[in-house]
Amino acid sequence: MSAIDPWISLLTGQLPDEEQVRLLSEGVAELEAFLESRPEATEDVLEILARRLDGKIDHQTWATVDAALSSYLGRELAYLIAWVAQPEEQMERLRELSGYAAPEAMAFLGTVLGLYGPELERAYLCWNEIPDDWRVLYRDVYYDMLNQRPHIRLRIQKYNGETVTFEGHSDSILALASSLILTLRLAGIPDAFSQGRLLQFGEEVRELFRLVFPALEEEIDQFFDKLFPEGQAGEVEGETA
Repeated sequence: MSAIDPWISLLTGQLPDEEQVRLLSEGVAELEAFLESRPEATEDVLEILARRLDGKIDHQTWATVDAALSSYLGRELAYLIAWVAQPEEQMERLRELSGYAAPEAMAFLGTVLGLYGPELERAYLCWNEIPDDWRVLYRDVYYDMLNQRPHIRLRIQKYNGETVTFEGHSDSILALASSLILTLRLAGIPDAFSQGRLLQFGEEVRELFRLVFPALEEEIDQFFDKLFPEGQAGEVEGETA
């Protein structure tokens, strides 16, 4: 087994807790030794990140950053930074490391995240994704007093950082949703969709139908309960939009 396998297991969430503590302890010890041997390391790493994160962040940025850090720090320390820089978990992971890392190592990692945390997070999120795929959907729904009907604004952020806005009344957005469903049907095979996503989609359609057809709530629930038995709910645990 290669020396990097435990780090890959750590990054994919497959390493047991006790092994995780051991690996991270070894990692911060190696970082401390590196910082002691190279007093200029913090400045060098910040310069590397400044160069590699300069400009547009896309699906290739993380691989470039990771290769540069690996060339300077070594493969294991580059993996350590990758673990600390995980999206939405940076501060929590810094706190976890503080239990067994020396102040010098914590200062180094804190400086890296303080200056480039958001950029590293964005680069990691875009890594190996389709640049034009959607990442986040923001929605605003309000009542148009002039036209006496709801008005909907959708902002879709893509992995390449671009944002697309759609805006219209309820019927217009419903027509868009119908077109999207028609497009999904063109996939042609049931296996094109995961069970978790189908259940998530079905629950949203159920709630929409219950809103539009309140007199038929019981029949609607019976239909969707038959489509998605309660025992399948666990399959979507942890799924996010």
